[in-house]
Amino acid sequence: MENERNIPEEEKISLSEIDFSEMVDEVDNYNAKFSTGRLMAEAVRGGRIKGEEVDQKSKLNLIKANKEFGPLMNRVGLNIELAETGAAIFTSDGKAGISEIRFNIANREKFIGYLQEIGPESITENQIKGLKAVLENVTLQLEKQYQIDNPNDDRMVELLSGLDEIIKGCERLDPENSIGIDESIEKLKKYNEARKNKSLREFIVAEREGLFLEVGGRNFGPSTWHMDVNPDYYEEKWAKALKVLSSIKESNKSGEFYKKLKDHLIDSVKYAIDDLEKKIKAGDRIDYYQPLMEIIDNYYDELQSA
Repeated sequence: MENERNIPEEEKISLSEIDFSEMVDEVDNYNAKFSTGRLMAEAVRGGRIKGEEVDQKSKLNLIKANKEFGPLMNRVGLNIELAETGAAIFTSDGKAGISEIRFNIANREKFIGYLQEIGPESITENQIKGLKAVLENVTLQLEKQYQIDNPNDDRMVELLSGLDEIIKGCERLDPENSIGIDESIEKLKKYNEARKNKSLREFIVAEREGLFLEVGGRNFGPSTWHMDVNPDYYEEKWAKALKVLSSIKESNKSGEFYKKLKDHLIDSVKYAIDDLEKKIKAGDRIDYYQPLMEIIDNYYDELQSA
């Protein structure tokens, strides 16, 4: 009895019963509180925002979350960190970057063990909520945060080394794509395929530049860059896209991936040219669109010969 009393509460719960939805709520609340929109609204209302205070509060919240949920996260192989979002606001003492708390898989064996312990028939709504948040987070971390040129980035190593088993475990829990984790699984499958084809670095670089965004979609991708840029920035975006394509070609290990990206960029250029032609023919802001047309025509020729 004495020994039982000394066992931490989180250790008394069986692995199959663990859910971390409360932790997800805590993280979501923090990220909402320190979002760009919330901080800007506070500034508009006359609040005094200091970048140093934002940074300090962020670190304190991370410490608080680790203290409260650390033992639970450790059991299922997770940890959390502050990750920069790329957004920033101007404060009373300068510019402050916006960070948010995100999950990482810190121990792939523990996380895979957790997936194997949960039953597809017994998984609860709270467990689904937690699992969905973690999968979305690690996918976002892989897309935006992990150091793809650093083989010692433990966050990336833990995720990629266990990717086959993580995907299998998630598919076992959601055989009919009905619990809302299928989108994350499909993204992880793409990364896993690129990893097996030895083109993961190139794939991530292309993803980070948005080069695979849907042609003609409601996005800021190659096919739609012309809708909201000046000529210099348009030139810069396409120059970078060609540079990424060239580096993939030079790697000599991503032939299939190179062709896939090249075809997608050509489709994007064709869409952009067609859209620009319609706008110019209609007399719509000709002085604005004509220089963009000249730029994209040049890059179409470069793509064809790439």
